[in-house]
Amino acid sequence: MTGSGRVQLSVSTWQQPMPPAASAERAAVLDRIAGRILDLGDRRVRVAIDGNTAAGKTSLSHELAQRVADAGRVAMRASLDDFKRPWSDAHLYDRVSGEGY
Repeated sequence: MTGSGRVQLSVSTWQQPMPPAASAERAAVLDRIAGRILDLGDRRVRVAIDGNTAAGKTSLSHELAQRVADAGRVAMRASLDDFKRPWSDAHLYDRVSGEGY
C-alpha cells in the first residue's frame, strides 16, 4: 500500500521522526495489520499499541496510520507520550515517579 494519504498528528513536544522505509517482510506484515483494521468498516476504529520502552511502538503506529490514510481513511495518530512532562522540565521533577513522569 503506497499513496499520499495525510496522517493527522497530535500536537506534541515528543514528535519523533518517521521511520525509514520498511523492508519487504515488514511491509507485508504492516499491510496485513492495516488490512485487518480497514476490514472493520468505515466506523471510527481506535488501535492501541502497547509494549516496552524503545520497542518500536511509535514507528509501528506511524507506519500503520500511513497505510490507513493511504487507503483513503482519516487517520489521526496520537501518543500517550503527549501526556508526559516536557524533557525541558526534567530537572524540576522526579522522572521515576508517576507524578514526575
